Amino acid sequence: MSSQWSRIAKIRTGTDQHEPQSELVAQLSQELYKSEIIDIILKNLSRIDFEGKKDFTQIFNTLARRQIGSRQPTVEFLYKKNILDILVEDTMTQTLL
Repeated sequence: MSSQWSRIAKIRTGTDQHEPQSELVAQLSQELYKSEIIDIILKNLSRIDFEGKKDFTQIFNTLARRQIGSRQPTVEFLYKKNILDILVEDTMTQTLL
């Protein structure tokens, strides 16, 4: 899983030789929304190793800051999916354990 997140991170940040391609970042974003992988990862964050969490955090931050005009599509997606509730619920569960 971590190696896949590393590859995804390269799409969003580019490499030393290449800048990130906005159309690839947009496509990546759409695929992450459609597959609901963000929900799945957040619900299972405690099962991911440290490096995987770091990669996911970088990808998540980039997507959350992404803007199209005045819209922030990732923020809108997160709002619709009640992601904050998932994070709070997971925090409560971890605290109880």
